Formats: sequence, C-alpha cells, structure tokens
Amino acid sequence: MITILTEDKESDTTASSIKERLKEARRTRRSTFTYWTGVEIGMNNYMSPNGGFDLPQEAEFMALEDANSRFFALNVWEQKIDFGSHHVGLFTGLGLEFVNYRLSNNVQLNYNNDSTFALPVISPEYRKNKLREIGLRVPLMLEFNTKRAPLPTEDELRSGTWCNDFSRKNNFHVAVGVVGSWYFDTMYKVKYRVEGEIEKDRSKGDFNLLKYRLAARAQIGWGALNLFAEYSLTPLFEEGLGPELIPVNAGIALVGFN
Repeated sequence: MITILTEDKESDTTASSIKERLKEARRTRRSTFTYWTGVEIGMNNYMSPNGGFDLPQEAEFMALEDANSRFFALNVWEQKIDFGSHHVGLFTGLGLEFVNYRLSNNVQLNYNNDSTFALPVISPEYRKNKLREIGLRVPLMLEFNTKRAPLPTEDELRSGTWCNDFSRKNNFHVAVGVVGSWYFDTMYKVKYRVEGEIEKDRSKGDFNLLKYRLAARAQIGWGALNLFAEYSLTPLFEEGLGPELIPVNAGIALVGFN
C-alpha cells in the first residue's frame, strides 16, 4: 500500500502579492516621511559680504521694504532614498519659486553691459518698486525623522490585519542640504499715480542678475509643518556687474501634496 502525503503551500501568486504589498508599504512610508512637496511662503532679503544686513553705500539703492519682499514656492515632485528605514534618508525634488525684492527708495533701476545702477526719481512717488525672478529649484537634502513607523510583517499582510496608516502626526523632523535654482524670467515693475490714475510700467531683462543660485538650506518641523531658511552660496548679481549682495530667505513650508 502506498500512502501519499500532501502539504498545502503558499502559491507563488500569493507570495508575489505579499512581496508587492511590502514594496508598496515601503514606498508609502518613504513618501509620508519626506518633507518637500507643498507650498512655501517666506521673506526675502540679502546680506553684505561682511555678514550683516546693513548695506554698503554703493548698494543702498537696493535697500528693501522687508515686509513686502516675499518668497513663494510651489514644490511639486519629490524622490527619496532611505537608508534602511524612514528615520534617515536623502531626498531630491522639483519646485517653482517666485522671488520678489521690493525696493524702498524712490529710484528707477537700470542696467547696461557694465553695471546695474539706479537713477533717483523726484516725481512721481512710486507706490511699488519691485524686482521679481521666477525659477526652477532642485534640492538635495539629508533628512532625519524621529517617529517610529515599522513596516508590516508578512503575517500581518497575509492575514489582512495591517493597513497603510503611516502618519506624520507627532513626528519631529530636520533636514540639511542645498537647493539649486535656475531663473528663466526676470521682471522689473513700478507702480505710481499720475493725475489720480494708477500707472504701471513693466520691463523685462536680466538686470545682470546671476541666472543660477546655490543655497545652503536647513528645515525643521513637526508633523506637516516646516520652518526653513536658505543662505545663498552665490551672489545676487554677476561678478563685477552689481553690488555684492548675498540672498537669504526664510519662512514656513506647508507639506501636503504626497
């Protein structure tokens, strides 16, 4: 008499499904604990080479209205490489930034092939005197997260007792790195009143501004809220074509696109 013993084994299809679900859980966690995509709102300024905000005499025509010199960015894509867990990883991404410098003096900004300068304006009095740049931005940041968010086990996936419930709530996070920007549009705009009517003059041109920027960036946050600050490692103007000014900005980032 011959006895045949059989044993139920997990099918290749089931094993493959569990493997895919584990990969998906890892992608979900990686995305949850990356802090780039979203909206950033902040303030712009620049510093002199000696590290202060007091501008040298030759740069006084670039003095700003601090409260009206604003920074806005829309970060639309991110990609992260985590180092074995969500606690530490390196991320990059893509964003669009709008940099506004609101000049405080009643001057007309001009430039030529040799320099950028300003002409005093006696009348009319400018209600708005703004230089704006639009650019694409790419970060390279090392990020740290504190929250414990373990991946599901195979038993949890097989039994269906686990669901994708990763959350940023109560997660403290910090990131440091650099952001590179390339500016493809520059506009200068003045707004004034003549005989009771509002007039606006716009002009396009690069104003000898450096078309790219590399900035050191640090950000810190709790949950989906970030505070960030950037210090440019490159000057505002091309070398020798404008006053030596170092752009800086800081503000709040609201993360929520991923």
